[in-house]
Amino acid sequence: MKKILACVTVLVVLGAMSTSLYAVNLFGNVGLAASDLEGLFIDVGAEIEITNNFYGQVLFDYYFSPTGEDIEGLDDSAYGFNFYGVYKFTGAGPLNLFAKAGVHYTTVKMSASGGGISISAESSDFGLAGGLGVEYSMSEQVALVLGATAKLIFSEGDTGNWFKFYGGLNFRL
Repeated sequence: MKKILACVTVLVVLGAMSTSLYAVNLFGNVGLAASDLEGLFIDVGAEIEITNNFYGQVLFDYYFSPTGEDIEGLDDSAYGFNFYGVYKFTGAGPLNLFAKAGVHYTTVKMSASGGGISISAESSDFGLAGGLGVEYSMSEQVALVLGATAKLIFSEGDTGNWFKFYGGLNFRL
């Protein structure tokens, strides 16, 4: 809960900064993950323009059932905090391409119960990520976003990976 509160605080601070000289965007995405983490996820975050076309992005993502399995007695979830550098290739029209790369800290939680026995496990690890996408400006304040991100996570003795495919909205403040 403290981590979610910290993420919301960062978003509010970035929103307040939008009244200054910096361009600030808030966004939300919904998508599907595949490979080591699977299934439906949501992203919420903010990005601030650092230089012309280059943004710093803070993102919170939540995976509803990362094992991709619907097993009775299994409760699983995952969430992460992500920090990206994003470069937007702007064209003459409303369509922009973007590339992003950065780091993330992801936590996976699982618990299972059956036959009077309960087992739980949690793992939190750092990783690297990169992605590509397209942003279509529908107005001066709203853009439709489609993208994909590849993520690596470094655990003790193991490296995990997964891919995120998403769509959402970007709101310019």
